[in-house]
Amino acid sequence: MINPLFLAASTTREEGIKILIVLAIFLLIIFVLIALILELIRAIMRRQGRAMDGAMANLVETGLLKGKKDYREKARYKNRVMLFKQMSIPMILIILGLALHFIYSGVIGHIVNLWDYEIEGFRTITFVHDWKNIPKVNVFGMKIISDWPAVLNRPHFEVKALVSYFVFPFYVVGGVWILIVVQAFVARFIRIEVLISEHYDGDISKKKLYDTSAADAVEEE
Repeated sequence: MINPLFLAASTTREEGIKILIVLAIFLLIIFVLIALILELIRAIMRRQGRAMDGAMANLVETGLLKGKKDYREKARYKNRVMLFKQMSIPMILIILGLALHFIYSGVIGHIVNLWDYEIEGFRTITFVHDWKNIPKVNVFGMKIISDWPAVLNRPHFEVKALVSYFVFPFYVVGGVWILIVVQAFVARFIRIEVLISEHYDGDISKKKLYDTSAADAVEEE
């Protein structure tokens, strides 16, 4: 006769193994997403670095730069100008969102809770799960998630949340856009110092930037 306790222990062990496999797959997906995001960041930085080259090309070709100090000052000035230009659209989005948010809040008599999922927030049109009370099981002495959390809200339209449907995307898009713009600014700033190091801190310091004949002369020596 098979011991019921043995069957129960075997079932629990099998469930634990399945949960660990699912958890491993979930972590793998997270790592892949992080890798993709980092690669995207590197691509943006490379592209913005090349943009700095183009911005300084005319000054370099005309020989108007007097040295690395002059190059640094003019390059950083152009970098700031590019930053302010790229900031304009996301800042307009955020300011517009703030205006709508507070004007509507003043009309209804209280600050609209954009994160609400019942009546007036953006999350009324999204699935909302009870992550705080997510089911867990004890496997090999560790508490591991065993099931998907309960659903607190299913997508539904609320007239009172109409402003949130516009304001929340303005904030999100504007905020992400600003992060990208700031990252581009940093990438160009780094590129400036790299170019100065490559073209002014060696034996070719008296040559024009991007003048390949300077590098050829060094090789011949």
